[in-house]
Amino acid sequence: PREADTVNAAAELAFKLQRFERARELALELLEMARDSELGWMLGNAQYDGHRILGLIALAQGDVAGAERQLLE
Repeated sequence: PREADTVNAAAELAFKLQRFERARELALELLEMARDSELGWMLGNAQYDGHRILGLIALAQGDVAGAERQLLE
């Protein structure tokens, strides 16, 4: 679970620095962690944060439909 927090924090920072490709990689890693590991109560957080970051990236790049899709996942 602590590793998921670290990946999430790194993805957030990459997004804030507008390093969207790195933020995307980290968000996808977070979603993979949610699929492939036993995060316990952190599972929902990892899924939410991964899709939220992907949605924010899409929105920042003008892809409103893509942002909407991510936020509905």
